[in-house]
Formats: sequence, C-alpha cells, structure tokens
Amino acid sequence: MFNILSIALTSLTITSFLAGCNQDNFVQKSSNLIQVSNLTQEEVVPLDNKMDWKDESKYMLELKKVSIVNSQGVSVSVTNLSEPLFFSAYWCPHCQRTLVSFDKNKSIIHDEPIVISTGFPPGTTLKQAVEATNREFHDLGVSGFKTYYCLSGISSSLVPIFPTIMFHNHDTIHVLVGEHTSSVWNKAFKDQG
Repeated sequence: MFNILSIALTSLTITSFLAGCNQDNFVQKSSNLIQVSNLTQEEVVPLDNKMDWKDESKYMLELKKVSIVNSQGVSVSVTNLSEPLFFSAYWCPHCQRTLVSFDKNKSIIHDEPIVISTGFPPGTTLKQAVEATNREFHDLGVSGFKTYYCLSGISSSLVPIFPTIMFHNHDTIHVLVGEHTSSVWNKAFKDQG
C-alpha cells in the first residue's frame, strides 16, 4: 500500500511541475478524421511562473532538419526569421490556453509568434492539417496568427514538451518550454523585442 501511495504522490508531484504535453503521450492511429475541440479546461495545473530559458545553439541545427510548409505547401525556412516560433499541437490543452493568452495580449506583444501547427497523426495531408488548425482557432476564438505546418513530426530533442516557443538571438535560440503565466510570456516578448 505504501508503494502505491508513494508512486501516486510522485506522479502527482511531477505532473504539477509539468505544465505541458509530452508528444509521446498522444497517439492517434488514423488521420482520416482529426478530432479538434476546445480543451482549455483540461489538464489545468499550476502555471510555470519562472523565466527558465534554455539557451542553446543546438536548436538551430535541429530547426534546419524540420520540414515546415505554409498553407499552400511551399517549404519555409524558419532559421532566419525574426519572429518567435510557437510550436503547438491541436490536442494539447496547454497550447490552446497559451494561444488564447497570446491572442488576449496582442497589444503588448512586440513580435507576434508564428504558430507551427504540428502533432498530427502519420498520413495527415496538408489540407487536413490546415482545416484542423482553422477549426481549432475558430473554437478558441483566436485569429490573426501567421501559421505554418509541420506534418512530418518534430523530434523531442527540438520540442520536448508542448507548448514550446523559440526566440532567435544571433547564433542561438532562447527557448521556453511548457505553459507559463502571462507575466512570463509578456516579459519574454519584451526582452526579445
């Protein structure tokens, strides 16, 4: 009994510090019908209130390996963009709440992030991804974000937890992982602006 209680408390403690979705936890076997819904009331945990940047040049190398396209299927290089990159999965409630927070705070965000919509099941077409992302944005009441798509999946070394946001800073990339408080996001955008 003690072992079960200990394991349960350890899991609860780890979960309470992790305000994000691990991409390994999501498995959708078919891309025939992508289920999109407003999940902002799911998995509500205390938000990270620390400015805990990861600042590494390895992210630049990882970004070069990722295939990202616009809604017309044209390949887009994101390694030299000045705008922040927001990696978001349609099935992640933390991503959805962060999108809503960004939308509400557009007036104080210096550079709006480019949304990289990803986390789709294997075999998802660009048309399906665009439709799913548009449905998600509509359901959340957010709009106006420049959006690109990654259909091939993203390595967990680049995006260990959803949401992940990256700010370019010369030869390195500043990275914030997981759902943060509005004050942390606002400071991040201000510091990078």
